Amino acid sequence: MPAHTPLFAKLTKDTHCETSLSYHREMPRTDVYLKVEIDIDDKEQPERLAGEICRQIRRIYGVRSAEVSNIIEKEG
Repeated sequence: MPAHTPLFAKLTKDTHCETSLSYHREMPRTDVYLKVEIDIDDKEQPERLAGEICRQIRRIYGVRSAEVSNIIEKEG
């Protein structure tokens, strides 16, 4: 290391080499399946609302993936 390198950098050099760039590589992957029941207006499109729920989950929780696997419309 150069003589002008700060002490903290010298002490943490080995730690930085072992730390992966992404925490996803160190954590086990888990699939979580949710069932969401919602009441919507006749004007609202279920696909659009489901897509918005997925976008919010990705944005708020920073998940790898959120997708709609099924939409079942039930009569009231």
